[in-house]
Amino acid sequence: MLGPRFASNTHTFNAHFEQTPLPRYPHTHASQGRTHVRYTKAKSMKKNRDNLSPVTQQKSVSPELYSMYSEWQAYIDQQYTHAPLIEKLIGPSTIRIIRDGKNAQSDYETFTVSKWYFPNTDDDSVWICFPGVGAFKETPFLHPRHIAGIPEGSFGPLKFLTRLPNKFDLVPHEGHVYVFNGPTAIAGYSPEQCIRATRAVKEKVDSILNDHPRKKIKVFSFSAGTHLGFYIANQIGKERGVVETCIAIAPGDSIGYGLYKTWLTAVLAKDLFERGITMEEYAHTISEFDQKHNTEYLPSGENLVIHAADRDTVVPKSEPHGTDDLVAFLRSTGKAPTYIEHRGANHFTIPLRLILQQAMGKNPYGLHSYNVRTLVKNAKSVQTNNATSPSVTPDTETHGS
Repeated sequence: MLGPRFASNTHTFNAHFEQTPLPRYPHTHASQGRTHVRYTKAKSMKKNRDNLSPVTQQKSVSPELYSMYSEWQAYIDQQYTHAPLIEKLIGPSTIRIIRDGKNAQSDYETFTVSKWYFPNTDDDSVWICFPGVGAFKETPFLHPRHIAGIPEGSFGPLKFLTRLPNKFDLVPHEGHVYVFNGPTAIAGYSPEQCIRATRAVKEKVDSILNDHPRKKIKVFSFSAGTHLGFYIANQIGKERGVVETCIAIAPGDSIGYGLYKTWLTAVLAKDLFERGITMEEYAHTISEFDQKHNTEYLPSGENLVIHAADRDTVVPKSEPHGTDDLVAFLRSTGKAPTYIEHRGANHFTIPLRLILQQAMGKNPYGLHSYNVRTLVKNAKSVQTNNATSPSVTPDTETHGS
């Protein structure tokens, strides 16, 4: 494993690298039972120097700059090489969203909020959910048209005969649920954009909570959404009292580090490098808003639950600033989180596992009022009685630039 030396290098530079596609993903092929790696371009310092534009080559750029950039490229290539096939298949959709965000800043900072209601669960619960960036469809498993024709008493895997799961299925189905889709701009093309997007979400959350002054507030987040999850949960705790429950899946200790340490955002990290914004500078600028610096007012013990996958290459749990480091920090402050490690899972199969467990009524989030059979019965009643159901037509609002 390459040691990510770039993680401890505080050198700030101002150079413009040639606009070649990054990351330069390796091509792999199997031969005689072994996996060989063939890179499209060499990653030596000399090759990186040759990749600089003519204008940059005329400048005096230190060898330290080339070494730092070269090692970052090698690290990203290595992470991609080790990524499971499912991550490589699903990841490109997120890469495209991030890449296109550079030239569509207004869309990049826009987010929607969908409100869902699950009767006969815990009506006093309000979930604020951040399922991360990327594709999102507002169609739950429990929508009547998806369960029509499924025999009474049929649950779990049978629902997969109707459609593929999506992020809605990942969030807890309890009480009042507000699902934030975006803003992708938390993966900002500048630290200031990340902060601006975070503050916009906080403003919307405040308005939601004003509508539920005496409810139990709970926060759920996944992947990049944990940046918002930790910040929002901590601010709620600081301003309104500790949140009832906080669940985070695949968090790191700062999105400022994470943007430079995953192949999914390599195109963004390269753009930041070109403009002289290093990982340390980015992380320092947004530190007031990151996960590690928003833990003081979080709940503890069984009310603070963190999930991680041991084969995750998007948020590698054991890398510096990964999930293990965040959990260690929480324990050092006396928070004693419930840490659930999923063996053999990766960044995309860990949510799939939780989706399946929830669909099968196994209650993966420990919801005291969870009853999947009651939810399915409620959803079916819409077809026959036009009664209230779990989010047949969600209230969806759009916010942002």
